[in-house]
Amino acid sequence: MHHQNSNQLTEMSSDKFHVLIVDDEEGILRSLQLDLRKHYQVFTANNTFKAMEILYQEDIQIILCDEKMPLERGSDFLAKVKVNFPQRVRILFSGYTDIQAVQKAVNSANVFKFLFKPWNFQELQEVLIEAKKYYQLLNSTPYFDNLTQLKSAPALRDLLEREIKRSRRYQHEFSCVMLDIKDLHMINQLHGAHAGDLIIQQVSNMILHEIRDSDFAGRWEEDHFLILLTETNASGMQVFLQRCRQAMDQLSFELEGTPIPFEITFATTVLSEKNCEITVDHVINRLQNQL
Repeated sequence: MHHQNSNQLTEMSSDKFHVLIVDDEEGILRSLQLDLRKHYQVFTANNTFKAMEILYQEDIQIILCDEKMPLERGSDFLAKVKVNFPQRVRILFSGYTDIQAVQKAVNSANVFKFLFKPWNFQELQEVLIEAKKYYQLLNSTPYFDNLTQLKSAPALRDLLEREIKRSRRYQHEFSCVMLDIKDLHMINQLHGAHAGDLIIQQVSNMILHEIRDSDFAGRWEEDHFLILLTETNASGMQVFLQRCRQAMDQLSFELEGTPIPFEITFATTVLSEKNCEITVDHVINRLQNQL
């Protein structure tokens, strides 16, 4: 059973890199959007508040920001981005020619590159190609688990951290569910690792069938799965658990005609803006202590 969430996170819909351009000059925003749209999916913001909104809503890889912005300096904004989105590539540009001011801005925001206005299009293209390579280097950890094709543990950690920040910023709840295949190591010993792998795949298929498009699921450890139910309170989480238990009752596994029983246990937690100081490790420890 699938149902949609109107505020679901946007994931990359194509091979194009997602680039966010932040500048208070509408002419520059329009020009860059036209110049870059063939090779990039371009998002624009004319102030840093709107830019931060986009970062929380979209999967942005590269950010270009002007230093002279009306609400705050571009370098101050990119310094915040560094804290909240450390794996995004930050590029600062400005018409200032004061080298000391440029150095201070670059150091405070730890930007990847600094561009002087006006730049030529060839120079910008070369910087963006370098930025793409740098992003890929920063994010070279495999995103999917090879056996299940669910999200990998590093990818889940990043998504959970992002969801905690979204909850804090937008003051909404979300839920986490951890599933444990009990005594999987015994199944592997008695029937071979192939049997355990097939059970893992059955459970992962069930999870994929039950989550919404806006949710995230992955393999946290060999026998543990983690599910992030975005914008879901305690009652919504209970509905999801009920569906999972009903689906589990329909699962059965045989190897060469011999039934192999297995059991699934669940751990749950609901998080909100009230947990503003909580970290990914706190969430995981809370779940694992229930299993």
